[in-house]
Amino acid sequence: MFYDGFNDAFAAFETRRSGVHYVVDRIARKFERRDDSVRPALGDLVRGTHLYRALRCVGGRRPSPPTTTDARTVVDDSTRKLAAEVLSVHGEVYRIVESLSRSYGFEFAFFWQPSLFAGHKPLSPDEQRMRPQKYRSYALVSEIYRGAEAAARVRPNFHYLGNIFDGDTSQLYIDFVHLTPTGNAQVARAIADLLTPSAGVRR
Repeated sequence: MFYDGFNDAFAAFETRRSGVHYVVDRIARKFERRDDSVRPALGDLVRGTHLYRALRCVGGRRPSPPTTTDARTVVDDSTRKLAAEVLSVHGEVYRIVESLSRSYGFEFAFFWQPSLFAGHKPLSPDEQRMRPQKYRSYALVSEIYRGAEAAARVRPNFHYLGNIFDGDTSQLYIDFVHLTPTGNAQVARAIADLLTPSAGVRR
């Protein structure tokens, strides 16, 4: 089972490359020992804690700085090209797993996770303060989500959950992609329902 999507999209925004994982440059720096000083290592350690992330959310800091331009309208050719490349890489992963499942006889399922960048959820007051449309990453991430939704219509074991919260007015997000316990429970129920034999998850 694969549950992903947002990190694929946001990593592409950070690096302007497809097929790389989240914070790839920070991880590369660690493995390649580009900077052995104690101070950066300590900073990475602190930034990797849940407490640090929680404080960032409480303080209103977000991973992508705001822009004065309405990012919802800025889907230019380079954004479309990068979005298509990200979706192509994800599609190749799907096809590899599909091929392996036929060879070794296992079942599989992909789930594209929900995010404030997609869907039509009525936002709670706290979610409204996040307003992803004002961030530079919105154009690319939302374009990738639209492509993932389209891909889910033609791939039998690929399930798009980006619109799972449509119509729900309660607070379900603590940031752009991480969920409250209630939100996680809803996603878990949706996945469990899709994994039942009657849902048609095929080998």
